[in-house]
Amino acid sequence: MKRRAIFNTSCLLLLTFVLLTGCTFTKDTKVEVALKKPVPLSIEEIVAYEGEGIYAGDKYDQKKVEAELDKLPEGLTSKEVYGYMLSLIGENYKQYKEMFDQVDPNFKQETKDMNPMAPNGTAETLNVEVILDASGSMAQSVPGGVKMDLAKNSIKEFLKSLPSSANVGLRVLGHKGSGADKDKELSCSQTELVYGLEPYNEGKFNVVLNSFAPKGWTGIAKAL
Repeated sequence: MKRRAIFNTSCLLLLTFVLLTGCTFTKDTKVEVALKKPVPLSIEEIVAYEGEGIYAGDKYDQKKVEAELDKLPEGLTSKEVYGYMLSLIGENYKQYKEMFDQVDPNFKQETKDMNPMAPNGTAETLNVEVILDASGSMAQSVPGGVKMDLAKNSIKEFLKSLPSSANVGLRVLGHKGSGADKDKELSCSQTELVYGLEPYNEGKFNVVLNSFAPKGWTGIAKAL
């Protein structure tokens, strides 16, 4: 965690002083720091930088770092402050760079054909339960039409894509009560399986589906 925190600090310093250039700075007798190499500014330069601050990594001590920063005189340039920060908490990421440079991100995933047969050799039955939101908000108009009409049409199109052997169920929510505050508890606590999980009969299913209109509150948590 400390390594990650210091790295984030270094990146913050990079963004703060990204316009800086130069390699060393000296100030009065209070502070005198000379960097061995040019100040790293870009991510690439920071990663390649081989220097390390005296409080970097496991040696980090917030109080000591703050005490050192308190020694800085006024009037320093941004470059000088940044350089001094590097001398305190600058990290050496060379070993991590070398490690990640050796990582090969290429991989191959083996794909297998889907087998519709159960382990005992019989075809598995597909069970699908559709949830219809019949709350008052479904009366709203959106690009393309009314929410309820769009939802019903989407359900019908989806069910047409299922295998003929699939079992289908229809659960509805928000169909009890009204949008009034007094009916909120009733609406949110009621959900009903109005078309039992059985082989799909388009005509029968659509009669049930089309019988619902926007009405109460949205109790989706209960339905799920």
